[in-house]
Amino acid sequence: MRSENGAAENDEEAQYIREPSHPAALRWLVAEPSQVLPCGVNFTNDNAITGARVPLKGCVRHMNRSLTLLAIALTLVAAAAFAPTAAKKVAAMPVFAQAYGLDCKACHTEVPSLNAYGRYVQRSMYAGLDPSGYKKENPLWLGEQVNYATTQAPEYQVGNVAIHAVGVYNNWTFHVQQWIVQNNQTGDLDTAWVSYNGLLKGNAHLVLGKMPGPGPSFWSQWSDVAPFAAPSIVVGEHAQSFASNRWGAKFSYGDSNFMAEGGYFGSGAGLGGATQWGASADNGVDKGWQYHVAFQRPDKPVSIGFVGNNGSVPLAEGGYDRYAAYGAYAQADPTPHLPGALVYYQVGYDDNPMAAGISAHSTAYTAEVFFPVFGRHESILGVRDEMTNDGMGTINHTGAVDLGFRVYKYLHADVEAGLANGTTPVWGGYLWWTQPFGRF
Repeated sequence: MRSENGAAENDEEAQYIREPSHPAALRWLVAEPSQVLPCGVNFTNDNAITGARVPLKGCVRHMNRSLTLLAIALTLVAAAAFAPTAAKKVAAMPVFAQAYGLDCKACHTEVPSLNAYGRYVQRSMYAGLDPSGYKKENPLWLGEQVNYATTQAPEYQVGNVAIHAVGVYNNWTFHVQQWIVQNNQTGDLDTAWVSYNGLLKGNAHLVLGKMPGPGPSFWSQWSDVAPFAAPSIVVGEHAQSFASNRWGAKFSYGDSNFMAEGGYFGSGAGLGGATQWGASADNGVDKGWQYHVAFQRPDKPVSIGFVGNNGSVPLAEGGYDRYAAYGAYAQADPTPHLPGALVYYQVGYDDNPMAAGISAHSTAYTAEVFFPVFGRHESILGVRDEMTNDGMGTINHTGAVDLGFRVYKYLHADVEAGLANGTTPVWGGYLWWTQPFGRF
């Protein structure tokens, strides 16, 4: 979906733009005429992709609030590292929950956000589960999502239906997701991977197909409406594909303390993307290597990791942009005495982002604090702050407050207020039903 621009009512108000990253995802960029801001950054109109600016008013206050939230998140992650609370060793995709007789919250802080054990199951390509308990399970389940956003037309999108197939067998696991309808239109293939897990005493996995790239679990499994800005930062003509589902192959190795994974990835298109590997200028596909290392115990609430990529993408004017990016993160689950938090910082380099022979150094960060609310009811309240700097004169600050909660068993919802200086919130949300088909 393409970005939508909102017009400012007067000279003091800013223009808000929605980025094309998720059907119901809201991302707000702030625009003003070229200024040298009090925070010492000069903004120009050089970005041909977004043309976004940051307003003069409120810059210093926003920077202070951003640093405060970042400091809080770092403090909570550090404190959680010493917390004795252990995650329960159980399973939690709807078919997993049904097969093993367990509740979704066993692997999730709030669906789809994963806790420590859920992250372990994910990074083991489901090989951390006992296949004997899955023998009689129907591998199919259905998902229907109703999306809402004040920045999209129509504001409600009911047409988001997907069928999933998930397999857990001796030495083999797989996951396929096919959209039947997506964004009220005919759907395409979202996910299709198969993993062989019988290598190096079951600790290594060879994976082929269309899959999320190596990286932290919160890129692909998080309950907020808006996706994270840093892994999809736009630099000139290049939109980072860190968090995208793409065709490729990867090898991973991990135990109960450590994991490392890396692979080569190409197109993010549907079934036709499986054959888009030709390295030619007329094939506008981002191709490259991506890798990730992390320290994470399934019974401890803290994850710490490093992620990176390098590759090339053809430019519309001819030639290529060769890029590399690196990020580090820390994530802590909520405990009985502390809220959860995550922090992520990313730097990138593009040698030719707009076919002008001028390179760009980009930076980005995310800080979020989240905690359970409403007592025993499964719910999470999160506060997020993000910044992206494309290195070409465009700096974007975004913020969001999310309330995610379970309505009933396999029915989950999230409501989000997108925030920016001097304006009223922009609203979004979803209602997500996931239904397994029963046992054989």
